Amino acid sequence: MMLSGGRAMADEGPRYQTLDIAASLAAEKIELRLYEQAHIAIVKVDSRNWRGAANAAFQPLANYIFGANERGERIGMTSPVTTHKQDELWEVRFFMPNHYDKDDLPDPQSPYVEITTMDAAQFAVIRFNGPANGAGATANFAKHETKLRAALEEHNLPHDGAAHYAVYNGPWTPNMMRRNEVLIELF
Repeated sequence: MMLSGGRAMADEGPRYQTLDIAASLAAEKIELRLYEQAHIAIVKVDSRNWRGAANAAFQPLANYIFGANERGERIGMTSPVTTHKQDELWEVRFFMPNHYDKDDLPDPQSPYVEITTMDAAQFAVIRFNGPANGAGATANFAKHETKLRAALEEHNLPHDGAAHYAVYNGPWTPNMMRRNEVLIELF
């Protein structure tokens, strides 16, 4: 996969194991995943919606991995880029390549970029194709979030309520080929 400007995108992302689930969940394209601990770069944004937050946070995060850090080091881009509401702000995350330890990551130059660690966690995930930008994206993600929440309720799976929106492909990928997901943490 390529980013604009001809830079290669790393073919990795957060590591997880898919857990066994009921056939009815699998039929709905829903997985239960146990994600390993991961190091992330985050930007918190005050925005009306997740797309506005993702657009506002993308550039500081991209600058960080393209060398706007204490060492001028380029860090491979992974996928997905995730967005979720945390308290009153939207949090946009880039996952760092798996070969980094948190202490090995350079400090960002931007005061808006924070490097932290996401603890291991279990998520229910629904995967789908379609737009990741514009009004069509908002409707597409909302539809799949509603479907995922209904399945969680039907199967009595306790969850935290926060939806994470994951986008795997760049804007040049045709909508029918885009991989998107909605994730909801389980407890």
